[in-house]
Amino acid sequence: MIYVRDVAHVRDGYQPQTNIVRTNGNRSALLQIEKSGSASTLAIIAQVKAMLPQISAGLPKALGIQPVSDQSVFVSSASAAWCVRR
Repeated sequence: MIYVRDVAHVRDGYQPQTNIVRTNGNRSALLQIEKSGSASTLAIIAQVKAMLPQISAGLPKALGIQPVSDQSVFVSSASAAWCVRR
C-alpha cells in the first residue's frame, strides 16, 4: 500500500507569496485581507476601513496607506441587484 505521505509533503497551507509590488513606480508592500467561512465581506471591509486611521497613526510619517481594491463595491452591487430582481 502506498500513502500520499510516501510520495509528497502534505500540509494545510500554501506557498508564501514573494512577488514585488509597485505603486506609481515605488516599491510597496501589499497586505491582502481575505475572509474565511461565513464571515460577511461587507462587515470585514467596514471594520478594516474603520481601523485605518488608527493603523496610520502608528506608522512613520513617510509611510502611507492606500487601498488598492475593494470587493465590497462588487458585493454590495450584487446584493442590490438581487433585491431589485426579487
